Amino acid sequence: MKNWFKPAERRSAKKNVTRTLLQSAVFWGIFLWLIPVAIHNFESALDLTALPFNRQAVAGWILFTMCGSLGISSGVTPWRSQALAKESPSAWFWGPV
Repeated sequence: MKNWFKPAERRSAKKNVTRTLLQSAVFWGIFLWLIPVAIHNFESALDLTALPFNRQAVAGWILFTMCGSLGISSGVTPWRSQALAKESPSAWFWGPV
């Protein structure tokens, strides 16, 4: 049986954070910019009417910024401090990092 997973190679925290930020940028860029733009262009080509509301663009940018910040902070937090990881409640459950 083929093993689908392998242990990650050891990297510095800087490399891990860089890869996390790059992965987040690609994800947000494709799923929250490229696909919505394509859907909008498709709707425009078919002359479909949207359901706009006041300040729709502002609400979209606020949600995009908040969710992007959450994604980036959740990716960076484990690498921020090894001391934080050792003192966290999960360290008690999973053992030392």
